[in-house]
Amino acid sequence: MQSRSFASFRDPEGITAIPTVSLKDPIVRAHTKYPSELESRQISGAAVVAFVIDTTGSVEPGTVTFLNGPRHEFAAAVCDGLPKSRYPPFVIEGRKRRVLIVQMHAFLSQQYPDPSVVPDALSLRSRIEEEFAVTPIVTVIDRLKELPHCEVRQR
Repeated sequence: MQSRSFASFRDPEGITAIPTVSLKDPIVRAHTKYPSELESRQISGAAVVAFVIDTTGSVEPGTVTFLNGPRHEFAAAVCDGLPKSRYPPFVIEGRKRRVLIVQMHAFLSQQYPDPSVVPDALSLRSRIEEEFAVTPIVTVIDRLKELPHCEVRQR
């Protein structure tokens, strides 16, 4: 579920922003599912999110942040699926690092898909990645903290 409280990024100086293409494919890919309640209305959309992958390859709780204000149903699908993904740890100079990546999740109606949402979301993702690459990470994290994000679920 999406939240308006602050995202929780611990130790921002220890995070490195990387382009999505630098990340290896997930070990466990939890696909975000198209919300069934939208299928009858044939609604397509995309969610562009930034999040931190920790040194074990897990998505850090409290860091999944929405950059484009997707529909509530699409945000909920991302919040449900993305934390279940697992990535190979990212290694820089022989050391595992926490990394910030930007990802796009497309939601296309099965009956009448509208693929026009994908190029716009991919373009936004690319622009944000380029911006994050040249902006101090602390500044990036400060901006992300104030955007909508997934609530951390208690285990």
